[in-house]
Amino acid sequence: MLTCFFLQAVFSVLLLKELGIQKSITLFLAGLFLVLSPTLLYQFNHPTLLAQWLIVGSFWVYFADKKHLTIQKKIFYQILFLFLAAVIHPY
Repeated sequence: MLTCFFLQAVFSVLLLKELGIQKSITLFLAGLFLVLSPTLLYQFNHPTLLAQWLIVGSFWVYFADKKHLTIQKKIFYQILFLFLAAVIHPY
């Protein structure tokens, strides 16, 4: 479960960097805000609902610059996120 919080923070910071935020303190506070959001904390008793990092990671891939990720890599990562979502949420 702690992995979900870590991945939420990592993908949040990556997404915010892609959106143009560069200050370290701003990235830290925004990442902390997104990790400590009530929506994520309320789902702590239900581990499969903690996988909101998949959505944030998918947004990061979508907004990633073509210099960082080619179209083929974007498709690969989106398929990987789709596979992980199917494995995490089998019902």
